[in-house]
Amino acid sequence: MRSFTVYVNKKPRITSQLPPRDVIQIGETFNFVVKVEDENPDAVISYKLLDAPGGATITTRGEIVWKPSFDQVDWYDFLVEVSDGYDTDKLSFALFVNHPVSIETTAPARTAIGQQYSYTPRIVDNNKGFFITDYTLSPRITDWKQTGIVEIRILEDAIRNNIGRYIERYRKSFPLSPDPSSKALFQDIFEDSGKVVFVYNTAVAQSMDLTQIVNTFFKNLNMTPPTYTTPARRYLYKFSLKEAPQGLQMAGDGTIVWTPTSKQYDFQSFSYTVTDGFFLAEEHAQVYVNFPPKIISRPDTSAFVNTLWQYEVKVSDLNTDSQIRYELLKAPEGMVISPQGVITWRPTDLQLNNQSFTLRVTDGMAQDVQRGRLFVNAKPRILSVPKPVAMADIKYEYQLEAEDPNNEPLTYRAVRLPKNANFDAATGLLTWTPRKNQKGVNEVVIEVRDPHGWNVLQEFQVHVFHNPSSGRLNFLRDTISLLALIGVIYLVVK
Repeated sequence: MRSFTVYVNKKPRITSQLPPRDVIQIGETFNFVVKVEDENPDAVISYKLLDAPGGATITTRGEIVWKPSFDQVDWYDFLVEVSDGYDTDKLSFALFVNHPVSIETTAPARTAIGQQYSYTPRIVDNNKGFFITDYTLSPRITDWKQTGIVEIRILEDAIRNNIGRYIERYRKSFPLSPDPSSKALFQDIFEDSGKVVFVYNTAVAQSMDLTQIVNTFFKNLNMTPPTYTTPARRYLYKFSLKEAPQGLQMAGDGTIVWTPTSKQYDFQSFSYTVTDGFFLAEEHAQVYVNFPPKIISRPDTSAFVNTLWQYEVKVSDLNTDSQIRYELLKAPEGMVISPQGVITWRPTDLQLNNQSFTLRVTDGMAQDVQRGRLFVNAKPRILSVPKPVAMADIKYEYQLEAEDPNNEPLTYRAVRLPKNANFDAATGLLTWTPRKNQKGVNEVVIEVRDPHGWNVLQEFQVHVFHNPSSGRLNFLRDTISLLALIGVIYLVVK
């Protein structure tokens, strides 16, 4: 007979609980004690890290200690084995080493009234992957730049109550991969708090809208898409406005859009934050809103030869620090503009009729342009010379002749005529038969006017003498007076 002893071993069991995926912030130390239950009273438990990042250790008492170095980022897998020398148990989990997020862009510092201001902040993060705090278990995101998330709530009871089975079916038929290079549409699909969450590859879904992304899941399972709520895009980084001028809006991806109103000029401020769920970055921005200069004056459209024409340009600009610059882009010869915006010009005889100029004002950011047209006018010229002498009871005629340097029609008007004289304004003919009582000096004034209102007056005197044929008694006296007058006129003309 032989006797022997049999040792009945009870397998060790790890009782510590740890989420399959958890997060640690850079600079922190991960401490976790692996607790083991073994019913064998003399069992000696050993601990071993089968898979772990560099720097991680486990003590003989089962305490895992790891302080990630600054070059360690994203996801790291752990596999712990406990053994009593006969049997083993294993614990696996993953830790995400999270680094601070920062903003590398600066908001544009200038815009203008009525002009759309748009700015999309660019994030800098040492992490390529991402850990989401909003779900019971974060999906394993390995490239946040190529990852999108869409959520729905299914409204049909039959589908909603069985969505877990449909997701498992999909996983078996269409393997999911967090690696964007796999070219699969979905990286992960899961249910959380009554919502179905689709984690997708943005590069693959580039031409798809959110509804098409969701429907792909059901169509791949040969199912008619059920009724569900409007798909909601969830952004990994959360942007929040802290302060902003009225009308400024921020989208989920951080894009800022704003069109300043006419009252939102000079400096306006806004600030916002962005967070990855742990670290926070903030930007304060001051935007100078330019009130574009506007020319509010209008020039005189008439100028006259050899006469100073002047135009003081008036500009509306509500910015308190605006500095307006004036410039003539196009102008006739001799026209100049001062730094204060005063245009001066003295047209010459060679610059008649229509002339144009183009004026620009600018505050360094915006400009306004005004185009002006001028008509350069010259006075009409009277060519005819009236006879200075008339005889009583003998018809006197004077044909007015005038010309306009601008080749425009002229109008005539009698300003002053002797009694009984007639002036035809249409033909310019003056006719008059002086009476005996009109002997002596008679004043005549005729106006010649052009269409632009510039006029010239012809003022002359007609000396009326007694008609010699009406009587001979005073013939010698009248003859001497007439000869004397003719002599005076000759001297004046000469």
